[in-house]
Amino acid sequence: MKIPSQEQVNEFLPRYNRADLLLHPDNPITVAPQGNEDWVMEIRRQNYAAMERVPGVLEQAYKDFERIFGRSYGNPYFEEYMTQDA
Repeated sequence: MKIPSQEQVNEFLPRYNRADLLLHPDNPITVAPQGNEDWVMEIRRQNYAAMERVPGVLEQAYKDFERIFGRSYGNPYFEEYMTQDA
């Protein structure tokens, strides 16, 4: 098992900041996604646009991981297992 240093982890992962989403009884909030029928298609459009950006973000994350940690896991889209004679 290779355990990376805390400095490497800090470089790879952004600092987690919940900002206004901290739960506290004096400030009740709703964190679940909600939208009325007027916003349904806009929400779907935004989800579609975000999903179209996934390949580039995923590939960049794999490159950053390899650069920071010095190891690579190959293709970011699938993992081969016992496929040599397939």
